[in-house]
This record gives sequence, structure tokens and C-alpha cells, in this order.
Amino acid sequence: MHGRCSAGGFDPGGVGQFGWALGTTEDLALPSIVASGRAPSAEVAVATALSIAGDPDGVAAAGIDAPLFWTPAGVRNVDNLVRRAMHARGAKTPSRTVQQLNSLRGAVLVQGLVAAMLLRERVHGLPITETHPKALLWLLGIASPARGHADVPLADVWESRGDSNGHDVSFDLDF
Repeated sequence: MHGRCSAGGFDPGGVGQFGWALGTTEDLALPSIVASGRAPSAEVAVATALSIAGDPDGVAAAGIDAPLFWTPAGVRNVDNLVRRAMHARGAKTPSRTVQQLNSLRGAVLVQGLVAAMLLRERVHGLPITETHPKALLWLLGIASPARGHADVPLADVWESRGDSNGHDVSFDLDF
């Protein structure tokens, strides 16, 4: 085991483009990535991440950058709220970050759910959430028109979660 993994992140893509990462809680002052990579499928991504974690019970939560629920009309109110909030913070193309369900590629839709199913089978009771990492950077005010999401280091994300005394703070997204 490479350290106690507190969270696994999964980002479905096409063949050979299924991203995964494990974070550690060993240094509470600054989390670090234990391991990350790309896999050909959800099955390989989940198996690899859990193998590196060692003890699956050491993984406390997982986030998947893919839709984990649908609506009959294909339009999700939560996506509209996130896009509007991103736009209010200066994002020029929030619809490219948080896309309509009907415009997503099959790999994202299917492999995201497959990853969730595999995680639930292998880690009983694991909390799993749908994530939008790029959108979160905008909503936290870390990404901006002057600083794109690709220019944000992990340390800046960690620093944004507390006040100057290290206490957690809440924020109003002004939906």
C-alpha cells in the first residue's frame, strides 16, 4: 500500500483515456496524489486504483466525472444551475464544461456508470458522487478568465477551502 488513500477520482474517456487518481490523507496540511494514470476501460481503471490502494476499505469516497443520474427529458436542472453560476463567474463556455446529457460521448455515459457499479461491488458502502472538477474550480473562484483550470495546482485548491486560520469556510454560489 502506498499510503492511506482517502479518495479515488475517475474520469471516463474513450479507449485508453479513462483517467483515475488516488489521493492520500497522510499529510493533512496538503493532500497529495498517490498514483494516477489512464486505463482502457472502467474495469481496468477501478481494478488498478483499488490494487494500488491495497486495502479497499482505506478508500473513503470516490468521485466520477460523469453523469450518475438522468431525467426523462434529458435536461438536468442541476447542470443548468452550475452553468449559470460558472457564467456569472466569467466562464465563457460553461456548456463545454457541463454538457447536456444528449451531447456527451458514449464512453462518458456508459463507463461512468460502469465504474460506479464496479466500485460499489468491490467496496461495500463506498460513498460515490458525480463530480465536475473544472466547474468546481470556477465556482470556488480559483479558475477565472485570467487563470484557466489547467493552470491551477492542487495546492491552490487545498488553500481555498479555509480561512487564514485553517478553518473550513462556506461560500454562497449565488444561483
